Amino acid sequence: MWFVSVGAVFAGVAVYKGTPGDPAGPAPLVFPDAPPLERAEGERKLLVFLHPRCACSHATLAELERLLVGAPRQGLSVDLIFLLPEGEDEGFADTALHRKASRIPRSRSHLDRGGALAARFGAGTSGHTLFYDEAGALRFSGGITPSRGREGASQGGQRLATLLHGGLPDGDESAVYGCRLSGGSTEGLDDDDE
Repeated sequence: MWFVSVGAVFAGVAVYKGTPGDPAGPAPLVFPDAPPLERAEGERKLLVFLHPRCACSHATLAELERLLVGAPRQGLSVDLIFLLPEGEDEGFADTALHRKASRIPRSRSHLDRGGALAARFGAGTSGHTLFYDEAGALRFSGGITPSRGREGASQGGQRLATLLHGGLPDGDESAVYGCRLSGGSTEGLDDDDE
């Protein structure tokens, strides 16, 4: 009986890790006016929405760093947008994940009070990544990890890599694996380890 219980727990964890999060809605097809996020004329824009306490998102940042190595950075702006739930002070976002993000060269971090930016861009899950091209057109919306908290090759990562290097990917979406952004819930989240 004990073996059955342990097996059920492991099966549940495997299903959870392989279950993508829900989108909040469609991302804008053209980069919108969304202060403090700005896009200069001719600039490519990469946005990554993150819950500061989502341990799964360490894999997203690791994949992002890997994808940016060797990619042409001229004309590319990378913005990391961290959820700050209503009623929480900025200390809520002072986590290992946020500190790790601050070490990504030539990227900017923003706090998203109440998830307004995430909602505006249709991001419902931590790790949701958007890429807008030089004309401001959405070219990719999705995740860049193969499952929750797991680094490695993924369909979304390959599609983003192709775009970063100026190519045309075989698709423009992928599943996002991570913690929910909406509602500001921190249940089951704990990212204070480094």
